[in-house]
Amino acid sequence: MNDLLSSRINSPDSPHPETVNSMFSKMMLQMTGFRESVKSNLSYEEVVAILREHLGGLCDIDSLLDKKTNKQEVDADANALFEKLLKELEDEREAERVEMEQYTITDIDELIVWKVGQTIHPALEDSLTKVRVFVEQILENDKESFEEFQDKSAKDKMKVLIYFNKQFYIHKKVWDELSENIHDPLLTNKMIGLMRIDASGLNINKLCKALANNRDLFNAYLG
Repeated sequence: MNDLLSSRINSPDSPHPETVNSMFSKMMLQMTGFRESVKSNLSYEEVVAILREHLGGLCDIDSLLDKKTNKQEVDADANALFEKLLKELEDEREAERVEMEQYTITDIDELIVWKVGQTIHPALEDSLTKVRVFVEQILENDKESFEEFQDKSAKDKMKVLIYFNKQFYIHKKVWDELSENIHDPLLTNKMIGLMRIDASGLNINKLCKALANNRDLFNAYLG
């Protein structure tokens, strides 16, 4: 990206008009805080085509444009359109930043260190709720197996837990706690239910690992 920008940005003192590539590159720099005036001989239609090609997958370009344009507007300086799009993107970024600041935990990797009293972003809470539903369904649909599990000795229960722990790492201190509370059906049944979820996907794996290794999180969402 640096090579692309450095080779396509005109010098501020250059007598040559901006090209398609130099204008787009300067717009990308503006989004990172760089500010420089841009002069161009491009028409309105050319600018719209450039934006659709390069940013069409990131935002709805058409919704940012005025639906009604007369001949004078079509021939107007294209800089105004770049500034309008830049302002829209900056506003969206600022709105996302403000929303994220409302919550203590905003990233899935932070769940493993969550503590009681900290707030979790709603999107992550929805994911945790889905995991709880999966665990409850497993317990409900296989009641007989869990009843048989609870009738086993402490040693055999640990063997079952170890057998199902195939998809994510569980810390030694958690194993020690499981061993000490091996006859607690609420803890052991739900831990097995958690282990039986298909956690092959990256995000579901991180969710399950966080729940398994953070007892506060486990109690709050599975307990």
